[in-house]
Amino acid sequence: MGTRTFILILSCIFIMASVFFYIVIYDYSEEESPDKEYKPSVVGKKVRGHVYNGDDGTVEYEYKAKQLEFFKIADVTRFVDPYMFAYDTDRKSKKWEIWSKDGIYNTGDSISLYNDVNIVTFTASEADKGSLENIRILTSYLELDLGTKDIRSNRQVDMVDRVMSENHGKFLEGNIDSNQYRFNEDCHAIIQPDDFKNFNEK
Repeated sequence: MGTRTFILILSCIFIMASVFFYIVIYDYSEEESPDKEYKPSVVGKKVRGHVYNGDDGTVEYEYKAKQLEFFKIADVTRFVDPYMFAYDTDRKSKKWEIWSKDGIYNTGDSISLYNDVNIVTFTASEADKGSLENIRILTSYLELDLGTKDIRSNRQVDMVDRVMSENHGKFLEGNIDSNQYRFNEDCHAIIQPDDFKNFNEK
């Protein structure tokens, strides 16, 4: 084999190796780079849905959103203007409702809500069998476990009940099904005079 032929073959091998190396690096940078801005795999507009009880098949709660974006690589779903409400045991009146401007649904039946988060829980009315507002919770961030209905927030939380007593604090923990809540930091309350009267009568 002549020297010129050997150099020609060596050059071809070098070119092929360079092309292969470029393809591998290009594929990695396009698919695996953590700096890449990923686009949603699925986008939905004006989404509505129901979640059913696994025991008796009845509707447990309903939800809707202005927009839905599912990101397959992270296995999360982003909601724009999410709204959700749960039925009481009679399946006719509301037990609670929750809404915000943004929401992220994660694996494990947990949802994180951002920006103008509102929770309203209801109590049944004996007169018309409807629902009366019981407690309203306002915050900028909230985590909700859809399985247990436990909530928590590490931000400032304002809570007002139906007799207009107020509670304010940080690091809220509670459960929207049982309507039991606890502030773990900077808690203070404003109690109306009627509440003192009701407390003394108990």
